[in-house]
Amino acid sequence: MSAVPQPAVPSIWDAPYTEEERQALWESHLWFHDQRAAGNMVPYAKQFVAVLGDRVLAADPDKDGLCRRIEALGDSVPQRRVLVQYVPGPGDHY
Repeated sequence: MSAVPQPAVPSIWDAPYTEEERQALWESHLWFHDQRAAGNMVPYAKQFVAVLGDRVLAADPDKDGLCRRIEALGDSVPQRRVLVQYVPGPGDHY
């Protein structure tokens, strides 16, 4: 006898992004780009960084590990507004 499939629980990632979320991600992207161009991301070389607005929340060389750390913050940060970017190191072709 097979089990009756249970409906999937909707996640925060299932809904379309709102205009405010898209704008927040874009602003984080612009800040990251400016900081990287200014050389301020060198300490994060060869790592993924989680950016929210004009700050780095966390960094980790393992993207999955970084995502787990950000998810663990729960509702203390607006998860869908966190931008994850890789910071190339010297010699990276990225």
